[in-house]
Amino acid sequence: MSNQNPNDFIKNNLGKNVLIKLQNEEELKGKLISLDGALNLYLKDCIYLENNIKFKNIFIRGNNGKNKYNF
Repeated sequence: MSNQNPNDFIKNNLGKNVLIKLQNEEELKGKLISLDGALNLYLKDCIYLENNIKFKNIFIRGNNGKNKYNF
């Protein structure tokens, strides 16, 4: 396990495909483009896995994440 804090861990995965689990247990998969200090995430070429809807760009507010990010 790494000694990185969560913010650094996420920053190290910029430009990579990620799986984000939301508070309501739904999941999104896409390329992590950016984040800010509140852990708001911006993804490109994203798929909403619940019903396979595709988004070109999506913004996820940091308070919607479940604090569990899979990279």
